[in-house]
Amino acid sequence: IAHDFNNILTPLLGFTDLALGEARGNPKCSGYLTEVATAGERARDLVSQILTFSRQNGHDFKPLEVGVVVDEALKLLRASLPSSIEIRTELLSRSLMLGNSTQIHQVLMNLCTNAAHAIGEGGGTLTVRLFDVEAKSQRNTTLHGTLPVGAYICLEVEDTGPGVPWDLLPRIFEPFFTTKEKGQGTGMGLAVLHGIVSSHGGHIDVGTGECGGALFQIYWPRVGVDLPAEKSLNSQPVRGRERILLVDDEPSMLEITREMLQTLGYSVTTAGNGARALELFEAAPGDFDIVITDMTMPVMSGDRLSAALLLLRPDIPIILCTGFSRNMDSGKTEGFGVRHLLAKPYTLNQIGMMVRQTLDTPRA
Repeated sequence: IAHDFNNILTPLLGFTDLALGEARGNPKCSGYLTEVATAGERARDLVSQILTFSRQNGHDFKPLEVGVVVDEALKLLRASLPSSIEIRTELLSRSLMLGNSTQIHQVLMNLCTNAAHAIGEGGGTLTVRLFDVEAKSQRNTTLHGTLPVGAYICLEVEDTGPGVPWDLLPRIFEPFFTTKEKGQGTGMGLAVLHGIVSSHGGHIDVGTGECGGALFQIYWPRVGVDLPAEKSLNSQPVRGRERILLVDDEPSMLEITREMLQTLGYSVTTAGNGARALELFEAAPGDFDIVITDMTMPVMSGDRLSAALLLLRPDIPIILCTGFSRNMDSGKTEGFGVRHLLAKPYTLNQIGMMVRQTLDTPRA
């Protein structure tokens, strides 16, 4: 299923990238397309999370600026919450934490969705704050044990609803516990939130805000690490003029990847399966500078094709693309001669950088 999702997401992200390149003179259109690209990348991250949970592996925590994730989530919330709910923000922190951006995004979405439900149809105010705090002495949190001494980023979500009754506080993070009517919620939102916060070494405090509504405070440990500069969605990817043999059994994947590579200046020959690619390569092995092939294909899989190509020409650079292969990693691909593994879905920037890096790195 994940493989199929990623095969759908790659054309979505790829054609959006190409459209962004055509819309540079139209700021309004570029803005819309940038939002589509951001949503597509969020969907890609969610698929990655599904795979991570299914494999029961540890999450890939990286330094991230929480404020950027919060700002992105708030854009989605403003578009989805009723207009009767006013969203106020006080985002004062620019600090970093070690975490997974998709999960931090989910924490805020869950908190704000619950807050909106508590406020109800009559309307009210939802306030989101983000600030740095120094815990100079240990203190107890309502539900999550002792907050140790240290430097934290605090995410606060406060609403003007009726608040959380004190007798229910010990149960609100239990799986399937909900105060919503049947059919309006599963009771898993706060349980998932609790798990995410715990896995990030964070703490949760729950209380009553100034207006009598619920006040949730999430504390995450701060880290003093500089983030590498992220590439803008509108930045120009690296280009080239080399000849590429592109192999994929999915017509939509073949089309969008060919379009992206040709946009970057490359000459592209396509093959719809591994056997056809091998025929083309056998006929003229010197006509190609690099091969990009899907992993999971009928007739001949990507790893078998790679092995056959390397017998014909041991110096040919190969990139193996995969939407999901449970036993595949870069160490195993190197075992049968593949230079790099490219995960689907990929963007114009990602495939452009991967191709350039592979071509410019001499084989050891």
